Amino acid sequence: MKYYATTFFLLICTINLFSQLETANWIFGINAGLDFNSGELECVDGYPLVANHGSSVLSDSEGNILFYTNGFEVWNKYDEVMPNGILVDSCAGVQTMQNCVIIPRVGHDNQYLLFTLDKFYNGNGGLKYNIVDLLADNGLGDVIHKSVSIQDSLLSGAAVTIHENGIDYWLVIRSLGETKSE
Repeated sequence: MKYYATTFFLLICTINLFSQLETANWIFGINAGLDFNSGELECVDGYPLVANHGSSVLSDSEGNILFYTNGFEVWNKYDEVMPNGILVDSCAGVQTMQNCVIIPRVGHDNQYLLFTLDKFYNGNGGLKYNIVDLLADNGLGDVIHKSVSIQDSLLSGAAVTIHENGIDYWLVIRSLGETKSE
């Protein structure tokens, strides 16, 4: 009986794993990527992205890349920089760990929040957000709001998790010199 329960559990996990391919593409480092769409690891190169410390990729439920970023530039699914996709004033990119994260913009279909962290020098690392609209530019996407400052004096590294309600998200970043939650 234990064998059947374990087999059933693994089967259910496998079905869920293959039906949710939003995270099947990883693009990182210097022009490199990993593709898990087939269930087998495939190494991919030739992406224009250079990311020493952090990058984020958004794919659809079928595993097709929608856009990706290193926190400095935002590329569409055809590896072209999106309109307004140069975030020079938003994130320096190379001096922070996990400097950018992408989450859906709750209540706005086809729009995503791209949070970026500035490089940290003299206590002035800051969190900014950008809005990417995937319906803009004939469905290739556009950064429609960029570099909106949220808070300064933050340390590098960002993490996101979905809220218990299944709709909202938690963005966790460590503040400089203080322990508090907001």
